[in-house]
Amino acid sequence: MHSKLNFLPKCFRHCAVILATVFTITAANAQFMSNSTNYPPAGGTFQTPLGSDPVITFGGTSNRLRNLRLTNPTGGVAPPPVGGGALFINSFFDIFTELSENGGASWNLSSHPTSSVLLSMTQTAPSGNTLFFDTEMLSMILVNVGLNGFMVRESPTRASTGRTRMTDVGGGQWAIDSFFDVFVELSIDGGQTWTPAANPNRLGLVPEPATMAILGLGVLPFLRKRSKRK
Repeated sequence: MHSKLNFLPKCFRHCAVILATVFTITAANAQFMSNSTNYPPAGGTFQTPLGSDPVITFGGTSNRLRNLRLTNPTGGVAPPPVGGGALFINSFFDIFTELSENGGASWNLSSHPTSSVLLSMTQTAPSGNTLFFDTEMLSMILVNVGLNGFMVRESPTRASTGRTRMTDVGGGQWAIDSFFDVFVELSIDGGQTWTPAANPNRLGLVPEPATMAILGLGVLPFLRKRSKRK
């Protein structure tokens, strides 16, 4: 039996396969391109990398959190120099997530614009044209999460650490890789008691959709050359 894909023109099939590959690799390992080293970068989104489980569980409860996503619309500040100690950055993110109270049978989208998130950033030894930083998410709290107004916060007792790498690629552009392993806690009683997550959630910096589209378009000349040879 032939796949439905075989009924498509060869060029279109090659294009579809290559573009799918490009978008998959980009989403999984992409670098955020910026014309500044300010952190967090303007327009940057931290979310669960492709191929990772986006669901956070809370012990033996039926509550689940998934697709935690933080977008910084305005950008942050210049990073600290080597030996300058930790820089504390109080930045605002538009935060989105989904909450389930029945073990994942149904989900409710929850949005939290301009939420305050406190980060710390310490530069370690650079290498060539690349800067390295130890980063940590120090605090984040979301109220009125889901239909019943639960609360979510970054754990005050477990460190949500991460790493950031900034590489000067020339032309005033920087390729930025960054992630946090975030521990969160859930409260269903207005903050009186908190249930810690059973697992951390890795949030990695991903490129803007426009950047991914440009990378996809980069394969088109290859496709044209391939079609001309046939």
